[in-house]
Amino acid sequence: MRTLIAAVIKVAVLFSFIGGCWAATTMSMLGLAELQAKRYQTGDVIDESFPLVVVTSNPQTQKLDQLNLVYWRNLEAFLKEHPLYSFRLQSERGTFNVENEIDVTFQVNNPGAAVQTVEVRAAQSDPVFTGRYHATDKTVTPLYFKLMMAGMIVMTFPIGLGVTCLLYYAAWKLANKRLQVIDPNREQQKLPLEKAVTALVLSKTRWREQ
Repeated sequence: MRTLIAAVIKVAVLFSFIGGCWAATTMSMLGLAELQAKRYQTGDVIDESFPLVVVTSNPQTQKLDQLNLVYWRNLEAFLKEHPLYSFRLQSERGTFNVENEIDVTFQVNNPGAAVQTVEVRAAQSDPVFTGRYHATDKTVTPLYFKLMMAGMIVMTFPIGLGVTCLLYYAAWKLANKRLQVIDPNREQQKLPLEKAVTALVLSKTRWREQ
């Protein structure tokens, strides 16, 4: 039984370390992307990859209900080719795919207002573009732009690893300190985390059996 408990705890500690490192790295990537995000003011240059959803006439239904992903760099040319268009969206949220390569999701915070606030996320395998803007029928005002790239992991992995190591160290110190409280006669030598946790679990088990 002791061997089984020790093995389970060892595996749990290992997977906790890996999972914690992954989670800390992911959170660091999100934080870095948010720090690098742009919040536009009047007169600012808009990023060429700023994503928008433009509604045009559907050739099949002849209605203004065809959703299109348009990047800022292509907007002027796109509107010339599609004179019947609108930036206003009828649905509060939705998703669609572009050429089986780009997954587009959008959300409208105030669908019934004269000026809508729209957030669009255009996700390829890499990168992912997020844009937020004000939209009327014929005008659009960019507000916010964020870029997520897989390459960010090169910068954020050391942060995630460092945070996980600090948490691991804190858990190691706490487990050994707790062991010393339970068994004051124990040698002062520090045990590895998985062995310290195993000793704690076994001491609790013996206490309950008494």
